[in-house]
Amino acid sequence: MKCEEYTVKKEECSMDFKNLSEFSPSMGFYNLKDKLINHVAERSFKAFDRADEIRNSIKTEADFVKYKENAKKTLCDFIGDIPYDKNLPLDAKITGVIEEDDLIIEKIIFTSRKNIYVTANLYIPKDGKDKHPAILMQMGHSLTGKTAGTYQMGARIHAKAGFSVFCFDPIGQGERASYIENGKPKITPAVMEHQHTGHQCYLAGNNFVKYFLCDAMRAIDYLETRDDLDLSMLGAIGNSGGGTMTSVLMAYDDRIKIAAPSCFLTTRRAYYYAGGAQDSEQIWVGGTKNNFDHYELVSLFCPKPLLICTVDSDFFPLEGTDALFEKEKEFYRLMGKENNLRMTTDENTHSYTVKNAKTSAEFLKEQVFGEITDIDIRDIKVIPEEELWCTKTGYIITDVPDALGVFDENLKDYLSDSVKTKEEKKAFLLPKVFNNRESIKFYLKKIRAEEIEDMAVSFYVWYSQPHLPNWGMTFSRKDKRDERLPVKILLFENGTDDLLKYKEEVLKSVNDGYLTFVVDLSSMGKCEPNTLYTAHDPKNFYGVLERLNKDLFFLDDSLCGIKAYDLLRCIELVKEEFGVQDITVEGFEKATVLVRIAEILSENIKTVCKNEISLDDIITDRYYNPYNISGTVMPGLALYLK
Repeated sequence: MKCEEYTVKKEECSMDFKNLSEFSPSMGFYNLKDKLINHVAERSFKAFDRADEIRNSIKTEADFVKYKENAKKTLCDFIGDIPYDKNLPLDAKITGVIEEDDLIIEKIIFTSRKNIYVTANLYIPKDGKDKHPAILMQMGHSLTGKTAGTYQMGARIHAKAGFSVFCFDPIGQGERASYIENGKPKITPAVMEHQHTGHQCYLAGNNFVKYFLCDAMRAIDYLETRDDLDLSMLGAIGNSGGGTMTSVLMAYDDRIKIAAPSCFLTTRRAYYYAGGAQDSEQIWVGGTKNNFDHYELVSLFCPKPLLICTVDSDFFPLEGTDALFEKEKEFYRLMGKENNLRMTTDENTHSYTVKNAKTSAEFLKEQVFGEITDIDIRDIKVIPEEELWCTKTGYIITDVPDALGVFDENLKDYLSDSVKTKEEKKAFLLPKVFNNRESIKFYLKKIRAEEIEDMAVSFYVWYSQPHLPNWGMTFSRKDKRDERLPVKILLFENGTDDLLKYKEEVLKSVNDGYLTFVVDLSSMGKCEPNTLYTAHDPKNFYGVLERLNKDLFFLDDSLCGIKAYDLLRCIELVKEEFGVQDITVEGFEKATVLVRIAEILSENIKTVCKNEISLDDIITDRYYNPYNISGTVMPGLALYLK
């Protein structure tokens, strides 16, 4: 074996098995903590630059039309097959009516998909008119959905402007929280439910956003059935997560004629600097790789009237919105409709402010009625949330016996899919694991050697890809240290951080005559990146691993794909650097997913899985444990590991 060796004085480095797992190459040798972060950032910014070049090359209306065609195809590709059936009966029911002096609020339940029921409120101005123009309003991530005070306020302000406003509960919010046990949510509604269900959808090859989009399209279907609504200038508004879905809807469904999304539109580049992980329905798999950004949502709507609502201190950065606005203004100008694109900014943190709601209502009124007026909102009020419930219990899942949630839809899709042949599995996995990779020399470095509990222990750093190192330790009996032994690669869920937990497995492997190689692949053990937010455990939802995995999703990649490649490179390293062909790969817990991939893609290795947590277990368990799931989630993977 040829490698760089670093010598350390024996008296400076004595250790035992108890503190073995604490040793890190970052202790004076190599900093592995920032390498994966840098790798993902470098790839992301190259993609952002490439997309900017494409937008900057647009000079004519013909260029713009062609660009929009490509953007629409990308949008449709990452959304996937929407389970939308316009011919499915809506079976809409008005379950109650609230009458006020100047307003009627109807409580409505309609069918989006089979056994999927949507709770909604329709705000109708009581102004003596038989027909009103309609607005579809989508909610941000409030626990109570449409009944949250801020969204009541927004709906009432737009109704004050003369619009009928249709507000519906998003999946997992308000009356559509779906993990209800003993009358209460077992999983917190809104963002946590979206994360929990969304990751199961990824694994089964379903993009979570398609269910949200289907609900919005079916909401429009319902509005089309009403004689008291005018949809010729159908508007769409929404804040935060509702701003996301409003932006996607206006780009996807041509029935939207005017829009005013709030607290979402920025740029992927600006949001990348902000550092946050996004909810599952906000991730566009392959979007960044295929030059799709927030710009494209606006471009696809161009030249229709659009007001972008922002706040100055949002985590969707205003500097990104400014860049987007200036570029999209060029396209609106190119199409002869420069005045159709506008932007407003309030002084606040992430929220749907009264000022922005009022500006939105006045913008829509100007576009639809041709009237520039100052809407009087002094008497705007909100009412107790439960008064707006469409159900008796507050949850559709407990009110309607046959009601299902997205968990059930996703599970049905997954179970109906056939078991794949090995050839089909390999055809799926090869691009997922090998695309976007750059193979280089291993540059194996022996950082240190120790003797611990009658074992010879060596510490190594090597490169899987440029600037993307891995870390590991070899263990053998001291009296066998100079022999060429069969190699057993031990892959613990947390890499070398799990050495104490699995000490007996290491000792058994050594006593069985193996050179035992405990490895840290990218994002594992000593290669786990530094946290981005102190408030979030790196392995929990919204931690650094989820952030990086979803950034990779945008690049049509995944942490799982990178780690699977690392493992295959590790097997290659054993063959080339250690000169050993007799290789066993033994995985534990969630790391067994990587072993299952290696079984399909690597020749002439033996594999063992212990304490296995399979992807099948995750998809079929309504209350699976999501801790440290990001490293195993590759879109569609579960279908190919059955």
